[in-house]
Amino acid sequence: MSIRPSNHPSAHSSASLSQSWSRYPTPPMTRPAREPWRSRDEAVAARREARFGLGVGSLAAGAAMLGALLTLLGSSGCADEGAALDVDGDTMMVGFGVDGAGETDGDEGDDGADWMGEDEGSTDGADSGEEDGGGAALEPCTGVDLLFVIDNSDTMAEEQGKLLAAAGGFIDDIAKLVPEDVTFQVGAVTTDSADLVRSPGGAACSFFAESGLPFISHAGGMNAALDAGLSCALAVGTAGSPDERPMEMALTALGPAANVVGGPEPGANMGFVRDDSALVVVLLTDEEDDLETVTAWGSAGNPDSWADELSTIVEGVDDRVSVLSLVGHAKPNACPGFQWDGKEGAELAPRLIEFTQRFTHGMVGDACATSYGDFFAEAAFAVAGACGV
Repeated sequence: MSIRPSNHPSAHSSASLSQSWSRYPTPPMTRPAREPWRSRDEAVAARREARFGLGVGSLAAGAAMLGALLTLLGSSGCADEGAALDVDGDTMMVGFGVDGAGETDGDEGDDGADWMGEDEGSTDGADSGEEDGGGAALEPCTGVDLLFVIDNSDTMAEEQGKLLAAAGGFIDDIAKLVPEDVTFQVGAVTTDSADLVRSPGGAACSFFAESGLPFISHAGGMNAALDAGLSCALAVGTAGSPDERPMEMALTALGPAANVVGGPEPGANMGFVRDDSALVVVLLTDEEDDLETVTAWGSAGNPDSWADELSTIVEGVDDRVSVLSLVGHAKPNACPGFQWDGKEGAELAPRLIEFTQRFTHGMVGDACATSYGDFFAEAAFAVAGACGV
């Protein structure tokens, strides 16, 4: 949470900063139960149910809908403009031109999650045939490099708990979708530091001390070692600077200087970003990232320059990138009616949303959602698309 100038409408006293965690890194809350993990078939079924309202027993309804679509196409001659079908009282907009996305109306879930900026034809790479910037099909990735960018200011305890509850299931779902030989490198940075978290709150974490790496190196689905690593890396606490700079920290952490391996000056995050890996950036914050004129707080640049810099990191192959942002977005959402008062809810973040939507495999979710499980279950398919499978 940014502390605004005294004349700013959302300003509040610095007393709130004194409420930071005192027994760092253990959060002052009961750790939420982990989201239940699903098999690949269950995840696929849930995804299609969420998108199209078709469960396992609804194949007949799907066939009827397809027949109606074909009839409509044959009679209208408007294939380039798309059509609206009425199915049991719900309207499905179907696009047939270059920009057709096949979207359904209504909310995506009861927990306030709302996914935006997703290309329906490319989230599931197995169905779409992923292409790189030059138009050639992507080769299946050999790894997934997953960076969590976590707001560690003093309003983020609840959101961090929800992230920790869902992160293991997210990686488990990805592992079910990508080739078995794909390896994971998982790390976290905060909104006030671009160094991968290894000693949250200054307390040594035995997981990283034993591995000797600044990130989690993992193969396969969820296990005890990954659980231990996530519990350490994601426990960033809420004693961070109110000058939140999520985009600056993300791009610095992923940049070439931070990833130098060996030599006289190895990078702080050496070897985290690999060639031929899908690069996944998860942003979690309850505030917009804008450079404030009075305090000079926030990341420099704008959505276009941020996207260009990330594109440079992946050598222009933007389809290898998946940006997943849990931020404040327009209603409907699960935030309070007032949306954001500097302490509760989440500030609308149009700049972060615009940045996310610059990427084919970008998704936006509700930071105020009661659970992040559904969002990450869907996001696993976006990551699989970035992996080229």
